[in-house]
Amino acid sequence: MSATLRLGDGLQVEVIPGQSGQEIDVQATSLALQQRVRQMAGGEVPVVIRESEPLLTDLSAAQARVQAILAGPITLTAPDAGPWTIAPETLAEWLILRPTTGADGGATLAASLDPGHATAFVQEIAAQVAISPTNAEFRFDEGAGVLVPVVDSVPGRSLDVTATLSLIESAATGGHERTVPLPLVPVRPALANEDGPALGIVELIGEGVTRFAGSTASRVQNIIVGARQFDGVIVAPGEEFSFNHYLGEVTAEKGYEEGIIIWGNTTRADVGGGLCQVSSTAFRAAFWAGVPVTERWPHAFRVAYYEPPLGMDATIYSPQVDLKWVNDTGHHILIETAVDEANKTLTFRYYGTNPGRTVEIDGPHEANPVAHGPAVYRDDPTLTKGETRQIEWAKDGLDVTVYRVVKENGVETRRDTFFSRYRPWQAVFLVGTK
Repeated sequence: MSATLRLGDGLQVEVIPGQSGQEIDVQATSLALQQRVRQMAGGEVPVVIRESEPLLTDLSAAQARVQAILAGPITLTAPDAGPWTIAPETLAEWLILRPTTGADGGATLAASLDPGHATAFVQEIAAQVAISPTNAEFRFDEGAGVLVPVVDSVPGRSLDVTATLSLIESAATGGHERTVPLPLVPVRPALANEDGPALGIVELIGEGVTRFAGSTASRVQNIIVGARQFDGVIVAPGEEFSFNHYLGEVTAEKGYEEGIIIWGNTTRADVGGGLCQVSSTAFRAAFWAGVPVTERWPHAFRVAYYEPPLGMDATIYSPQVDLKWVNDTGHHILIETAVDEANKTLTFRYYGTNPGRTVEIDGPHEANPVAHGPAVYRDDPTLTKGETRQIEWAKDGLDVTVYRVVKENGVETRRDTFFSRYRPWQAVFLVGTK
């Protein structure tokens, strides 16, 4: 039996000495048996026994190494967090002993820490000390024609897990310093203050404006909250802008209120009603910037807020219905939004570098008008008898085509088609029966 190590009271490492043993010499016994069979002789065949020496005999070095590992706690420190302590009892649970060849060529045991347990422990610490970087936020100063940071960037940090594991192993087996400063790695923001001049944001390249006069207070609130999600967004060269991505969740917790939305062949109240004012304005800015529009959906019927001109609206309904465009200018694009409550206007401005293009509109071209049907009257027990309230306004159906003509150096390089088919819409009145 080979020598082994055992943890006694107080985590003291004890050596259980090896002992010589006996084992059957299978080959010799088999040969003796075969010979007896060939001789056709009966009788007993003695089993050949040989002495066996233990594989592991001297574990003094392994004993000393394990005792050093368990000599005390290991403490991990960070400037503004922790400390975290690995107790000797925990180190004992992590301990792994493997047979190996010693310096003298004899067999011994190598002691180390289980990387699985250690990694799980360090990853928990990594989540606690990690700090996400803060990107810089910019505004474009049209007077000076420069980009100005309005929110400074702040570096983040992460923990080098691999280096931490190595430091823990060294502290456990080195026998000296058992306090380990964590190797924290700075994480640079994706957009730092000093990046501003290199972004190529030097001029206005596209602007969209819509009016929301006549909107309810809840609709105006939703426009304000929705537009705020896009103010300061920077779209990198080649990046596809997704309206729904930057809009995020539309919930009451984010400040949205119930408003009217288009749903199939009717309208209904829903949280966020009015956000299509925001998407339609963003679409118009993209239209005049000349960037490729990769997804745009018209409304089911004509909405007065988005006219004139006809055919320049864009509906959204996350996550299925989106507005998307690609930044093909070769430079970054900064989006700025402005809600003018006094004049009831919403404005989207795209700043960047105009790659020498001009944009013209051809249209709108109208076709296939369809007259709306007669008004619909619905009983409403919440209204007093004799009271009538209009909730839908009649609209004729119409096909509308708008062409965007993009020119570079006066030469047409692209003609984009935006087609809208608006269904006829009946007027709807609620009639009181209360």
